[in-house]
Amino acid sequence: MPIVRLSFHLFLESHLLPGPEKIIGPLFHRFLPDGQNDAVFLTPADDPHEVRVWFKRSAKIIGGFLHWDRNGSEFDESIMRRQAKLEGGPLRGEMLMPDVSDDELTSLLRNPKALNEQFGQDAGDDPSYVALARRTVGVLQPRLLKFISTLRNQYGQHWLEEPPSWDSRRCTLGTYCSSVLGLLWWNDKIQDWRRFLPTNSGATVTSERLPGRGYAEYLAEEDWRRFQRTRCLDDVSTEVQLLSNATRALDFDEYRQAFIEVMSALELVIARRLTSTSDMTKRAIQSFLDRETQSAQVAVVLLATGADSMEIDQALHALKVRNQVAHEGYLPSDAEAISLRNVIKTIQRLAGLEEIKSPILSPSNMLTAP
Repeated sequence: MPIVRLSFHLFLESHLLPGPEKIIGPLFHRFLPDGQNDAVFLTPADDPHEVRVWFKRSAKIIGGFLHWDRNGSEFDESIMRRQAKLEGGPLRGEMLMPDVSDDELTSLLRNPKALNEQFGQDAGDDPSYVALARRTVGVLQPRLLKFISTLRNQYGQHWLEEPPSWDSRRCTLGTYCSSVLGLLWWNDKIQDWRRFLPTNSGATVTSERLPGRGYAEYLAEEDWRRFQRTRCLDDVSTEVQLLSNATRALDFDEYRQAFIEVMSALELVIARRLTSTSDMTKRAIQSFLDRETQSAQVAVVLLATGADSMEIDQALHALKVRNQVAHEGYLPSDAEAISLRNVIKTIQRLAGLEEIKSPILSPSNMLTAP
């Protein structure tokens, strides 16, 4: 069966950071990868899909510094070796799609769109083309996600935008392939690149509610009055920092991180509460802990710290999920993430925390009745 060669580009520019100046891609120190010469493969050596990515050295020299520019042709390696911070720009790459059927190849050749040719409502929604596109996206998106997630989490480049999964409720498959992944395919007959457009273009604009309490997650008057009362004389506790990280992770659907952070906060809160109990109670609890399972330990300690049966059940389930995340790479569901927010409320109550907020940057605004 034929093999189709595809190229893609992924815009990583964050839309969450304030200010007119945006960061274009990851930031490097005294080095930038040299395009395809420094490509990173995202597939095993024996994988026929062969996905590889790179960053292009595109820059202008301004004031003696290299500045990323889409059409820049003034890259100077001697400056690069001395410059403390350099922008990588969009992620570029290529992949191979093996085992393409004759029908799928025919559908590609039936209506090839040149790069400078306008396109829109003329793709035809060929079932063979759609099937090929679904397989292509299914191979490519998870590998790109792992790469960007590694940059974001292991290397702290948190401003990078992760490639979303295709959601038919938001856009057509054609729009996802062209606008999100920037997919092109190589036409061997004419030796040129063509747009990868399995369906017509189209998107659905929906008004979504902000996470948590919506706009109330921003600073409110009662928050300011709390500052006036407390004067912020105490350090921010580790529990608060963990829960803050967790709520932020939940807002951005980073459920694995959220479960790790929340259960770590719970362990700290339980430990602090136990230190305030009497010696007799601590000895009784310790004798139980020495011979029971982890779940039983959490249950009895929560019971001793005043949690009710529902709170205990939710915490035990969260513990189970956390263990699956840590040891099996499990991805929690949306329903489990919602339940985790209740565990956060339990921790807030047990720790006597007045407030934890997690706003997100949003361009939307509104006026309400006074």
